[in-house]
Amino acid sequence: MGKSLVEATTLAVAVLLVGSLVFLGWKRSRAKHPSPSDILPYHRCCGQRSDLENAAQPTFAFIMSGFAVWGTLHRLGPFASPDPNQALPVYASFHGTIAVHTLVLAALISERKRAEQRFHVQEAVSRALAECDTMMQAAPKIFEALFQGAGWEAGSLWRVNRAAKEILCDGLWHIPTFEIAEF
Repeated sequence: MGKSLVEATTLAVAVLLVGSLVFLGWKRSRAKHPSPSDILPYHRCCGQRSDLENAAQPTFAFIMSGFAVWGTLHRLGPFASPDPNQALPVYASFHGTIAVHTLVLAALISERKRAEQRFHVQEAVSRALAECDTMMQAAPKIFEALFQGAGWEAGSLWRVNRAAKEILCDGLWHIPTFEIAEF
């Protein structure tokens, strides 16, 4: 089993266990009970896992909302009330909190990815400049680093010859799986 599969399985078991414990495992009459805020560390964990971050956060929020709705309608969990209409505003505030938490984590993950991408491009550009004697030798490597960093399939380097009034293609780059015709 791969590391990602083990991680995903462990996280899924933790989500189901925590969701059922917080939203289904106790009646309102008990003195000591889990709080809905107890799920936030698990939500953060979903956001921090690099292999799972794109799908884990919204899935976690969806599953927790399902547990909360089901528990509330069956008078279980922290939002239990004899009248479900009284429990609705409290559940809505919980759902809003989870939504805001998801958006903040998504923004942080996105910023982290952009920072990592910028770092890798800067490293590749620095390496190209250090390995080459002239800027013309380094230019294709620099542009390759920029194209790869941007996630492009292909890119080209063009030069303007003002004296001859023409534009010349100095270099063409593409990922190995992408076929591109010559200009």
